[in-house]
Parts: sequence; structure tokens; C-alpha cells
Amino acid sequence: CIHIDTGGLCMRLFRIGRQETQCTHVLHLYSTGSFGISVLDNLLCLHNMDARVSTIYDIRANTSFACLVPAPLKDKFNNEREDEEIVNVKVDSIAMGLEFGPHESK
Repeated sequence: CIHIDTGGLCMRLFRIGRQETQCTHVLHLYSTGSFGISVLDNLLCLHNMDARVSTIYDIRANTSFACLVPAPLKDKFNNEREDEEIVNVKVDSIAMGLEFGPHESK
């Protein structure tokens, strides 16, 4: 179960069992508004529909902050490319054990 506390700028994840309910994670939010949520393996993607940004959290990481900076949402039907920019992102490989996206080799 997920509870989004926009007043406290946090998102709480709960495990609901037969005998008890336990808060398993408290994650920091970067903005308020209407949210959508996507899940892929241990990654939780929080989509702020009002601010039009998505934030990715790794729920297996030992942190309450996002593993990537909030990124703008793009309309998949929007053909205008004048304001589009490419962002190179390199995730801290120690924290994640992975590297995402194009990055320069040393």
C-alpha cells in the first residue's frame, strides 16, 4: 500500500499482513500535486502530473531519496521538438550496482 503525504512531502510504503500493518519505506518527495505510480522490479516511478516530472526510487537502496533527479514528462503524441533536450545521466554505481544511460568512458 502507498500513502502520499503532500503536506509532509513524503511517500510511505506499507506492507499489509493478516496480523499487522508495517511501514517499510518513507521516501522524500520533491513536489506536490496529482501523482501516478509505475513499478518495475525494485524501481518505483512516481509521476507528478501537475509538475509534469517523473522521479525514480530504488526501494532496495538504503536511502529515502530518489536514485535519479526528477525528469520532465514528454507527451508521446507531441511532435514539437524545439524544447526537447537530451540529458545524459550516470547513476552512482556504488549505490545502485548499475549504470543507466549514455555516459562518457574514461
